[in-house]
Amino acid sequence: MSKHKAEVDCTARCRSRTHGQALTSAITKRSISDQALASFIKGTCANFNKAFDFEGRTALHTAASRGRLTLMDWLIRHSSVAFINARDRESGYTPLHRSVFYGQIHAAVALMKIGVNTDIVDKDDYKALEHSMLDRQYMYKHEGSQPSEVYVWGSNCNYTLCTGTQQQRNSPELLTCFNRANTCVKQIMHSIGLPRTCLGFTNIFSFMCGLVAFIICVWCAVNTEFFQDVNSTVASVTTVNSIAKFVNLKLWVTPLTSVLIPISALAMMTSCCGVLGAGCRVKCAMKSYIFLVSSMTLVSFWIFFISGIYNIYTKNDGTRKYMQMSIEKYYGKENDFITFIWNYVMIKHECCGAVDYKDFFLSNWQAANPLKAYPIQCCKLANATSLEPVSANCSLTFDTDMESHRDVGCFEALHSAIVANKGKLIFYIVSLGMFYMVVILFAYCILRGEPLLGAMAGRFTDLLPSRAQEDTRKIIPVAQARSKMMYVEEAPQPQRMVKVVSAVNPFQSYSFAPSAYSRPEDYRAHTVCLGKFHSVWVGGAGEAWCCGQQARAGGPHATALRPTPLRLPEPCAAVAITLNSTIFLMESGTILQYALNSTDNVSQSTTKAPASIKLASTKPLLKLSEPLGVVGARAHAVVWNARAVYTWGHNNGQLGHSNEDKFVPAPKRVAISMNNKEEVGIQLVDASDAATVITTRRGDVYLLHKYICKKIAIKQINLRQVCVEAKVNDQGSYSRVTVLLLTNVGQLFIWQDTTNKLTRCVFGLVHQTIITHVALTHDAVYFTTKYGEAFIGTISRKTTPTTAPQPIKKERERDNKSPLVKFLEKDDCTSVRISKIPNIYRAVSIAVDSEGLNFACLQIKPTCGLRSLPQLSPTSMSKHMESLRECASEDDLLHDVIFKVGQKSYPAHMYIIASSSEHLYKLYQEKLAQTNPGDKPEVTLENVHPEAFERVMKYMYTGSCDVAELGPCGLKITKEELVKKDKEADEELEVIENPSEISAFEVYNKQSDKTKRQRNRRSADTPPRSHQYCDPVKLVQATAKRLQVMALHKLLDKF
Repeated sequence: MSKHKAEVDCTARCRSRTHGQALTSAITKRSISDQALASFIKGTCANFNKAFDFEGRTALHTAASRGRLTLMDWLIRHSSVAFINARDRESGYTPLHRSVFYGQIHAAVALMKIGVNTDIVDKDDYKALEHSMLDRQYMYKHEGSQPSEVYVWGSNCNYTLCTGTQQQRNSPELLTCFNRANTCVKQIMHSIGLPRTCLGFTNIFSFMCGLVAFIICVWCAVNTEFFQDVNSTVASVTTVNSIAKFVNLKLWVTPLTSVLIPISALAMMTSCCGVLGAGCRVKCAMKSYIFLVSSMTLVSFWIFFISGIYNIYTKNDGTRKYMQMSIEKYYGKENDFITFIWNYVMIKHECCGAVDYKDFFLSNWQAANPLKAYPIQCCKLANATSLEPVSANCSLTFDTDMESHRDVGCFEALHSAIVANKGKLIFYIVSLGMFYMVVILFAYCILRGEPLLGAMAGRFTDLLPSRAQEDTRKIIPVAQARSKMMYVEEAPQPQRMVKVVSAVNPFQSYSFAPSAYSRPEDYRAHTVCLGKFHSVWVGGAGEAWCCGQQARAGGPHATALRPTPLRLPEPCAAVAITLNSTIFLMESGTILQYALNSTDNVSQSTTKAPASIKLASTKPLLKLSEPLGVVGARAHAVVWNARAVYTWGHNNGQLGHSNEDKFVPAPKRVAISMNNKEEVGIQLVDASDAATVITTRRGDVYLLHKYICKKIAIKQINLRQVCVEAKVNDQGSYSRVTVLLLTNVGQLFIWQDTTNKLTRCVFGLVHQTIITHVALTHDAVYFTTKYGEAFIGTISRKTTPTTAPQPIKKERERDNKSPLVKFLEKDDCTSVRISKIPNIYRAVSIAVDSEGLNFACLQIKPTCGLRSLPQLSPTSMSKHMESLRECASEDDLLHDVIFKVGQKSYPAHMYIIASSSEHLYKLYQEKLAQTNPGDKPEVTLENVHPEAFERVMKYMYTGSCDVAELGPCGLKITKEELVKKDKEADEELEVIENPSEISAFEVYNKQSDKTKRQRNRRSADTPPRSHQYCDPVKLVQATAKRLQVMALHKLLDKF
């Protein structure tokens, strides 16, 4: 009988794209099973394992994307190794890439089990496993300002990696000493957040109040009649006079409209300046805010307290005459501010005029009201809101019998009120003064960009005499024309520098400006410095640690295997290390240096390292206002702010001083020659053994090398970081000089002394490379990217022959080229061959020592990027375990033990029972040894109630018990049942073994004694009147203790 095969319209060498498209389209159908798809695939194309669709995908690509394991297994058995690792033409994805990209983890695991190649990269140079880090959840956001962990690797020859041993590490590993202590060697929130928050909310509230007042006043001024109608309707609803007084806005707003409109507008403008200064860090707005608040405070204090309250309190005659003059000239006008004030004072203090009622005789009010003797406000009022006097004709006659206050002057009444409330007035004045001081102090903190205490103490420390400050004012003579010489002195800039620092050459620190990838205005970066003999780490709150030879950081002559805390006098902002010393930059701007001042061989010291090191008090080298950073090299250090650069140490031509100064013991200011006298601010500085590079805010880049200052680049404005590398040996010969410039958009430019021009670095990656941090050594460059990757690169060295200088015209033609033309020119690019560092996926910065032997990388903590916790469905494990227990029977094949409790049998699974009770597991082993092979052992439990055992067994399966839950309990056992059970256990059936050996009389006596005992027991036992139930918690707890289920026993102890 012949077998019939499926007929297909192709051969084993079929290369039809249409067949491949049909196969991949069919696999995407959900309703079709894997077996049906296999039949369709085999019947459609004879060469189905090598059939590609129009995008270069095979059936295995689509099956891996859909997670069809059965179909994948069938396709793999018919495919070769080459086609298992085939890349599609769309993205260069292999089946493993597609399974990871579409989240089919089970499919990816199955592919790796059969041995697919995991090192194949796609068109973006990403491996399959790297997509699991790139394609994060929507609630995750990667930022460079988040807390980070430290990963280290390298030779670790002098214990500088803080791993506790001298063992070499070939790949990055987590430094657990910081991770266990929950310490982040990275950015933290700046302490000026409190002033910003308080000042921001205060100004928002002030702006809303000013806006409401402005709207009401404008409404009243534009449409007075409608405003009065609405106001009368609202005021008439109230029944209490005190409430009606405040609700009646006509009494307050209408006369004050002309005054309140400009005051509310000024308040809104001041609040806007405060919000912009506190929230957006606009220093111009913050300065305007301070000026406006100070002006308004001084004017109001002078008008209300000096001109008003104080003069009335001292009974100044000029003030009395001014009050009388104001009545004569201004009182009586409708909707007038002075008229409103006088009416309010006369009603409030029950007085009339400045001295008495005669002050109104020559006023405008008297001319408009000739029939009235004085205003109705001088009368005693029955209703102050409606101005109803007690005497109807009070204001029409001078009769003394009328109830009025015409003879009481307001000047004397105000004087009496001030004397009576003198304590309250002083309290109000002090409170307003304190509020003003707090607002101005918060604004000053935001303006300086310093913490609250630092802003308060900063200016006081500047007043103290200091030798270091005197040195900063000295003028350094240089042999250059005075017309072309200027010192870089500039006012403090509003932009603070981010000081993420790493040590290179050999202990070098980096500083870079703000960029789009971090928020330096809210975070302050900290330092990782790796040296040859020691390393220094700076944490988030300004604390510092030292590892290696502690004597080079001011500690004892001992070697620390783990990071040892350094107790500094104040928080540390940045740090730099040289071969034999450590330089700390404090938050107040103080520079402290601790050096190795002994010739002892510290590497051979056997002194035990202390738990913490308290650094000795030392005289500061320098006190800078608003310092930007500090860097160090092998034998010198550099510190700078926006106005000057200071260097000290061994002078190999890199300090910016003359060759006569071979050693500079203290910080000395560097003189920089400029081509013009425009004001320029220092921005970035970096140093190596034989060179120092300086960038200005205008975009000029200067190189200090071989005792000369050379401008190597111009118009480099948006720089984020700068690096320099140059060495000098003992014979005085210099190595090549390399300068790296990292821009804010992530591009890297390189300058080499062999080519003497600035070129752009290009890498071998297909996808865009956006660099966030870079470190440089003599042989390689190390950098991190925006996506958290870390790479090692080798720079191709170019040697350009010296050519004759071109005419100026050609130079100008070259400068006029468009950026696109310059971008495409090969001469303006330098190739960098790179390789990826493994185990680095969330990197933000990298540090390396001068020799390229030890490395440290800061990676963001995995949990810090989550913006919200994903919602997980509740577990159904306990539900499935309860179903397993309830479905167990003596006939199934899953259970392996039966527990006999009373008259009931409980099939169970010994693996679950043994995990909770060792006692039951021992009984099971004993019974298993006595049971025939193939039979299930039956364990009998005595003195255990079946219902109590059922609760214990449920707890062993599900971890829950109904007696430990709220609500009614289903376990109800009466005491009679337990007593009856005990009696039945005590009764034993007596059997006469040898009747011939005992007489009938002896048997009768035993039966009579037993009958008497039972009768006495019945008489002693009184029958209960009602059923008494046992405590279910104690019953189950006693059962759990007997069976040694101690977890349930401890749980029930709480009840």
